[in-house]
Amino acid sequence: MSVNHKSLLSVLLSILISFSSSFSVLAEEEIPAEQDGPDIQETVIPEQEEPEEVSEIIEEASVEEITETAETEPMETEAEVLQDTVEEITPEEFTEEEPETELLAESTEDGYTWTAGTDGTAAITGYTGTDTELSIPAEIDGNKVTSISANAFKNKTAITKVILPEGMMQLYGYVFAGCTSLEEIVLPSTLTMIGDHCFSGCKSLKTINPQEGIVTIFAYAFENCTSLEEIHLPDSVTKMGYQVFLNDKALKTVNYPKNYNTSIDGYGANSYAFGQLFYGCTSLETVTIPEGTETIANYAFSKSHIKTIQIPDSVTLIGSYAFSECAGLTEISVPGSVTKIDTYAFYKCTNLTDATLNKGLTQLQGFAFSGCTSLE
Repeated sequence: MSVNHKSLLSVLLSILISFSSSFSVLAEEEIPAEQDGPDIQETVIPEQEEPEEVSEIIEEASVEEITETAETEPMETEAEVLQDTVEEITPEEFTEEEPETELLAESTEDGYTWTAGTDGTAAITGYTGTDTELSIPAEIDGNKVTSISANAFKNKTAITKVILPEGMMQLYGYVFAGCTSLEEIVLPSTLTMIGDHCFSGCKSLKTINPQEGIVTIFAYAFENCTSLEEIHLPDSVTKMGYQVFLNDKALKTVNYPKNYNTSIDGYGANSYAFGQLFYGCTSLETVTIPEGTETIANYAFSKSHIKTIQIPDSVTLIGSYAFSECAGLTEISVPGSVTKIDTYAFYKCTNLTDATLNKGLTQLQGFAFSGCTSLE
């Protein structure tokens, strides 16, 4: 019986050993299956890096597209955009540009070349004749002559007299510039504008008769008219450009248009230069400012040779630099109607010894009398 128990125990032990061996074998076979995890992770990692590669491709494509666009469609510069804006907002009344016309390339029997507009008007563009005294026609081939284009009669040194017809409205830049023999010019009552340098260098011109109706006289319009002794400016003039009467050394008599209130720049002048209407007019000692004038425009008499000036009781404003650097001015009386004297109004009037200001003055702007070294 005991032998049997031992046998039985032996059998059981053998079974246990066999079962344990089988379990170890199964465990060893399952371990590799659990180690497959890193392989899966390795396949996932490249998938996570893929967006970076796509981003680089998109970025490279975008750069190429932008480069191609820049090459094919150049962007406007800031200056070009600004210039477009300036051209769009420039007030019409300050421009001197000629309107577009339909070119007919014709000339009359009198030697005038001209262009016609679609509105039945004509502009004289030149003269090929030899006459010294000209009477500009009022109408050409059924078209009313309303303007003379820039440079039309420039340097026609033989011309001595010109009569402009009624209906003429604009004289553009340099129209009669360099006509050194021109002694007389008759202007119509319909004229509204005299362009820059229009009569520049007309050294024989002694008198001129601007009519009521002229609104704008641009820069240097009568410069170096060295024989011009007098001129009467109509009250219709409201705007004048830079150094209109520059170096008119014989000019002795001229009036101030009572409605002149704006000194415009451009059209032959530095873009920051205004007024100085009578600069270099060494014979001009006084200018009459008429009753009814309300504003003495900025820079109006700047650097002139005037010695005396009478300001009427109607004036309320003396503009900036209005009398600056008037070395010949020795005294000034500002009436009680003046409420404001603007900046630098009498700047560097070095011989000014007496300035009378009245109670009506409420605004005396900075440096109004700066540099008046003789003023106590």
